[in-house]
This record gives sequence, structure tokens and C-alpha cells, in this order.
Amino acid sequence: MFEALFSAYVAALYGNAFVIALAIAICADMVFGSLRAIKYRKWNSSVGIDGGIRKVGMVSAVAILTMVDMLLNVNLIGWVSQDVSTALSSAGIVKLGITELFALLFVLYEATSILKNMLLCGLPIPAGMRDKVAKWLEKMTDETNVPLRDENKYPEISLDEKQLVSMGLDNLKKMADEWDLEYPEDVTVEQLAAIIAQQPVTLL
Repeated sequence: MFEALFSAYVAALYGNAFVIALAIAICADMVFGSLRAIKYRKWNSSVGIDGGIRKVGMVSAVAILTMVDMLLNVNLIGWVSQDVSTALSSAGIVKLGITELFALLFVLYEATSILKNMLLCGLPIPAGMRDKVAKWLEKMTDETNVPLRDENKYPEISLDEKQLVSMGLDNLKKMADEWDLEYPEDVTVEQLAAIIAQQPVTLL
């Protein structure tokens, strides 16, 4: 009996399109996140651990909720409209339980992170579309916040005054204007570098 239940449980997991979509989203996020870290040569172990814990939590939640769905036989397909039900049925989805709802939520969350990493990896995206996606992502959590400025426009430096000074006054003024920083008209390169260095912004 246990083997039959276990087989049914495994079949419920591997035969669930939402679970498969979540697995693909998690793998895609890991790939693009790694590419982003390679590009900027910034490997943050704490962020990586936090992201790994979150992904393990998602997988664990889906695994547990699948057991709950099997025990309670939850199916919310009857609560959706006829058109949605027909579309789901044509896609081979005949059950909409707690597992599917949470898996869809997790997929949407991972999608924001995937979009963020795709933008920061510099994939060829039309400028208008990139700005719209970036503005939308800025409304998400801090983790998915994407700077609207072009990450490749300025060299990869830390906010160090000496390094900022080496960029020249014109570049610093452009940077300050993009960040809406106020500075006097007769500002010197040293003064402007000091103003920018005080900003809690990581220059990518």
C-alpha cells in the first residue's frame, strides 16, 4: 500500500505542469543569476545562500502541498470561468489545487528575478521594452530592483573618491544628473566625487 501511495505521489509531482514550470523557472533563475555574477565578478555568498534557501523552501512547500491535495482532494477548477476552464483543459490541466496555486505564485516570483538577471546580463532587448520592464521591476522588492541606467555606461568601480575623480568631471556630472543629485554649477571634480561617494548606491 505504501508503495502505491508513494507512486501516486511521485506521479502527482512529475505529472503536474505547474510543478514542472516551477522547476524550469528555478533552474533558469540560477543560470541567469550565475551569468550575472560572472559578468560583474561579484559573488555574494550571503545572497546566494538566501536565494538557495528560498528555492529549497519553494520546492519543499510544493512537495508538502501535493500531499495535502492528495489527502483533501482539493480541486478549484470549478471556481474558474468556463472559458478559463476550457483553456486549462485544452492544455491538459484538469485539476487546480493548492499545489497549483502556490506553484504559480512561486513561478511569478521567480520570473521577476529572471527578468532582472536577463536585463543585467545585457541581453539584447529593445530600449523601450527594457525601460518599461525595468520600471516595473523597480516596484518589486529590493532584491529585484533594477537600475534604469545602462550598467555598461560607466566602468565597474566601487564608490571610492579617488576612482571617481579619475572618471573626469563630465562623466561625474552625467552620473549625478541621472541620480538626481544636486551640486553647485562651479563644482570641482573632487567636490562632485565626494558627493557621489556619499550615496548608498553600488555602481555596477
